[in-house]
Amino acid sequence: MKKEIVFAQKTGEVEIPSISVDLNIGGGFFSQGTKETIKSNSQTFKVKPLPNGAPTSFDNQVGKNYKLEMSYSTNQLKSGEALDIKIKIKGEGNIKKMNAPALSFPTDFEVFDAEIQDNIKTSTSGTSGSKDFSYLVIPRHHGTYEIPEFQYSYFDLNSKSYKTLTYPAQVIEVEKGDGESVASTNNYNSNKEEVEVLNNEIRHINTKTKLEKSGTYFFKSTSFWAGLCLPPVLILSAFFLIGLKPKEKDASVFDKKNASKKAFKTLAEADACLKSKDDLGFYESLYKGMLQYLSNKFTVPTSSLTKENIKLTLEKHEISNDLTTQFLTILDECEMARFAPITHLGAQQTMDKTKSIIQNIEKNAK
Repeated sequence: MKKEIVFAQKTGEVEIPSISVDLNIGGGFFSQGTKETIKSNSQTFKVKPLPNGAPTSFDNQVGKNYKLEMSYSTNQLKSGEALDIKIKIKGEGNIKKMNAPALSFPTDFEVFDAEIQDNIKTSTSGTSGSKDFSYLVIPRHHGTYEIPEFQYSYFDLNSKSYKTLTYPAQVIEVEKGDGESVASTNNYNSNKEEVEVLNNEIRHINTKTKLEKSGTYFFKSTSFWAGLCLPPVLILSAFFLIGLKPKEKDASVFDKKNASKKAFKTLAEADACLKSKDDLGFYESLYKGMLQYLSNKFTVPTSSLTKENIKLTLEKHEISNDLTTQFLTILDECEMARFAPITHLGAQQTMDKTKSIIQNIEKNAK
């Protein structure tokens, strides 16, 4: 029914899962038969790791009967002309996954990406074939150059060892081309760029100049000492300013000590609303001031100050039940004032009670 060729990508035990096929069995002209599922067995393989000591030119190719063919279109050309280098590697293995070989060229050669062509056959015995790599290089300067020996290594399944295919180094003679403007001689194996003379005219005269008195230097000048001293001064100033900034812990301690002072400041704002007959503003300021007082006094986020949490917080700091009830009653009055009118006299009494409650909490809180 089906045949596949697979190549392991990791070592250790690898399982190929089973496959299932749905079939109609016992069908005929008068019967559709019954539908049954047939399931194959699974298969587990143990993939061995490759031995140590792989050559630097090894490219993870595993197979057998690998061969290398390499050719140069010419060994003598002019600068600016193209040189074609072809590499063919063939054998029995995972040729499809073969990467383009890395060739080493002189720096004076412009190298283009390799063109790759596959010629791979698949049969029951595995995959085989060849892969062609065509490189186009252009020498930009004349001289004598050497392209080093090319090596390609693979792991041979027959000998269970690494094998290296080689092609000898090639000497390329590059003559001066028509577009090259430099007349100089490169030594053997030279890969240095030549200096190109743009013109032999006198340099352009700079008309914008600035004259200084003889003996005037930047060293030990006012600008020199200012530039030398300024960085340390800035660094010390930064450390000083950072030291002045209160830490988060110090800030919370500061808020705790000044909780009542901040609360009475907010109550003063509420009292101003009361005098201007802004009853709604009065109760909103009073409500906000009481919650802010608890938050600062006991280091509790305002967002978590529900009535239940307020009661637990006051009990934790040994505030009496009677004082806790008074505190919660004031909060209820502030909330009710948003929906039902309260007399001016009642608002003043609420203000007096609030101040008294805060003073008692300051005395009794543990």
